[in-house]
Amino acid sequence: MLKTRLRIWISSICLIIGTGMMLGTGAILDTAMASTDPRPNRGSLKIEVSTPGIYRVSGSDFSSAGINTANINPDTLKMFHRDMEIPVFVSSADTVLDDSDFVEFYAAGIDNRFTGTDVYWLYWNGNTGKRMSWKNGAVNETSQDLRTFTEIRMIEENHLLWTQTPNAPEADYWFWEKFTAPQSATYTFDLPSPVNNAGQATVSVYFQGVSSTDHRTIITLNGQTIGEDIWSDTSQTTQEISITNDLLKSSRNQLTIESAGESIGAWGSVLYLNKIEVKYTRRLAALDDQLTFTLNPDDPVPVTVTGFTKNTIRVFDISDPDNVKRISGIDVQADTNSYTARFEHPGGEKTYLAVTSDAVNRADLIKYKKPYDLKSLSNQADYILITGKDLMPGLEKLCELRQRQGFRVKMVDVEDIYDVFSFGFFDPSAVHDFLKYAYENWTSPAPQYVLLAGDSNLDYRDYFGKGKENIVPVQLSATSELGLTPSDNGFVSFNDNSPVPNMYIGRISGNTSDVISKIANKIIRYETAKNYAPDQVLFVADDEERQFEDLNDDLASYLTSDYTAIKIYARLYDALEDVTENILSFIDLGMLITNFVGHGDVIRWGAEPYGGGDFIIEPGDVDDLTNPGNLTFIIALDCLNGYFSQSFDYSLAEEWVMTPETGAIACFAPSGLSHQWEHEFLSRFIFEKIFFENENRLGVITTQSKIDAYYSGASDKVLTSLNLIGDPATTLAIHRNPADMVTVYEIAASVGTGGTIAPAGDIPAFENSNETFTITPNSGYHILDVTVDGASQGTVGQYTFSNISSNHIISVEFEHENNTGGGGGGGGCFVSSLND
Repeated sequence: MLKTRLRIWISSICLIIGTGMMLGTGAILDTAMASTDPRPNRGSLKIEVSTPGIYRVSGSDFSSAGINTANINPDTLKMFHRDMEIPVFVSSADTVLDDSDFVEFYAAGIDNRFTGTDVYWLYWNGNTGKRMSWKNGAVNETSQDLRTFTEIRMIEENHLLWTQTPNAPEADYWFWEKFTAPQSATYTFDLPSPVNNAGQATVSVYFQGVSSTDHRTIITLNGQTIGEDIWSDTSQTTQEISITNDLLKSSRNQLTIESAGESIGAWGSVLYLNKIEVKYTRRLAALDDQLTFTLNPDDPVPVTVTGFTKNTIRVFDISDPDNVKRISGIDVQADTNSYTARFEHPGGEKTYLAVTSDAVNRADLIKYKKPYDLKSLSNQADYILITGKDLMPGLEKLCELRQRQGFRVKMVDVEDIYDVFSFGFFDPSAVHDFLKYAYENWTSPAPQYVLLAGDSNLDYRDYFGKGKENIVPVQLSATSELGLTPSDNGFVSFNDNSPVPNMYIGRISGNTSDVISKIANKIIRYETAKNYAPDQVLFVADDEERQFEDLNDDLASYLTSDYTAIKIYARLYDALEDVTENILSFIDLGMLITNFVGHGDVIRWGAEPYGGGDFIIEPGDVDDLTNPGNLTFIIALDCLNGYFSQSFDYSLAEEWVMTPETGAIACFAPSGLSHQWEHEFLSRFIFEKIFFENENRLGVITTQSKIDAYYSGASDKVLTSLNLIGDPATTLAIHRNPADMVTVYEIAASVGTGGTIAPAGDIPAFENSNETFTITPNSGYHILDVTVDGASQGTVGQYTFSNISSNHIISVEFEHENNTGGGGGGGGCFVSSLND
């Protein structure tokens, strides 16, 4: 359980009162989240779409997803979006869903900072599903047909992220282009079917101020200056300009933005362009056989939509996207080389979609999903591991370690969390909601440890185009100095009025099962190493300020007599490379803790956040470590080393942990800018817990120290920006009880040229467990021999060690088919096992 203290403000003075109160009792938390999900608790088709429109799911789509349709009555088909059943149109001639039958529905689409993928759920069996109703659109009026509408066209690209955008992350913090006065840029865009001689149009340009100066912006459209504005500071502004519709063209409109510096105070102006919006009169003409349009005449009026290439035109009233209606009585007529649709608008504001049957959309993804009831009150766990499905095999051994240590373990696919807690949408808040629900509702005692395993990316929608997956998402928290910073604290903070966490959380990064398994194996070896008991602590100080050395000296005084402080202070060295070499050499020897105090950026020690500094450690240096079996715990009392969700690089904290077999068991580092006085509070609590209170579990040490520092007067940034890159359930190599140690052996698996063995390398294997190795020759090769502990096992394709009680070696030789001399093909694939 997490311990906390009460913070009481009296006459603006913060008093700290140690109460011993335990979080997690429920009395200080909100009531348990009610399960309000109306979706049936059974298997369904999960349907993902990326653009608004009418979508069709056919009976053959069911079959492709592995569903037997013989027992599906089309009348029972039901579609859900978020927490609501929506009406669908079903085409079926009988009570059996055939491959040619289909369901059509309207998807409104989604466009937020997290995702552009909308999610729908299709169920079957049970009661009759909701169907689209019909709305009569037959023309009764004799007034002139309406042939135009007002279109609002948004032109936007996202290329730049400004972490210090005021009011982010709620405010839009992605921008198109940065302007530093004097500077100009031109943007080209199309506007389908503008109408000449149609009165006024409006151009709106959205800006975000960056500098605290005046800003002067001049807008030119198609060669004509249309507007100028002067504004100031870091505010958002919209430059709204009225023009005539005649100035617009159907293609290659050119809008030029000039950030001018001639006016007083505008020199040095820095601003961002967010987006451009054009509101204009457009003909009711289909584009690619479909058109979405809004009409608002108060009285009934006939409407004519032109430009369709097929006569199978349907019109839908999509004014309420969750209650779409089909329009009946449409008059479809052939025109020259095209078709038109005519119907009556009843009056009032309505939004319509006109589309031919051939132009309906196909979903981006349709797959069958079994129900996974994360809200079941019978669930129980001490330790929750959240990861992606593809990474799960690489984490099974770590789960087994925790189980053998006595933890109740639950490994959860993050997609299941989205499906249950955000209706399938990618949304980091779903992880928070899941953990809060588990903490408050699962069978007691409540879960305490959370490990997030997999890459994260603050560029949720990959605007940078780097392709880094968001396997387990990041939450961005606003900080006063840096703005948005990655933080895991929010996932486990369940009281809306306090940032104090309720669970211990950490994360490890990686994008494949193999990468993640290597980190998991590092953790297993470290925690089961019975002879690793390092008795030295390394203290490293940057060369800029003596206060860095003073803090290290103070922390060294916390060591008990069994431990020796090793100090590397860069100020005392003539050559910087000697500092780096000494740090690596001592870490190779085996340090219980490596504590760095100084400047830092995302990937280096010694770098100042705004540039400059002497680089004491860089990512390439970590690769030079040769300390397998001698891992250290890194504490980085600097800035930014824990900024773990960049699109371009792994942070230094991640690099320490991701190196296979070497480096660090974990790293505790800030993702934001830091203050020395807050690091003093924090680090003293850390060393106090390890050396005075005999605490050795990383999650407890780091989280409780953050809480204690916060209640001692540090800002909430100490909670939100300091992240544990590592497993919070890991025990340091100190204060361990030999009776609680789990026994692990090693199996060394290797192959020659011509094939693979899986798993490969040095594989930890638990006592009395089984371990299976699969051998696969490459094309043109066959297995020549499999050797286990020096004894030939022949040409087996799989080998299992059973009831493991010692170390083993398995090696494989392959032979090219051309070397067989006409002999046998290397035999079949057999399974052999060895009982220890």
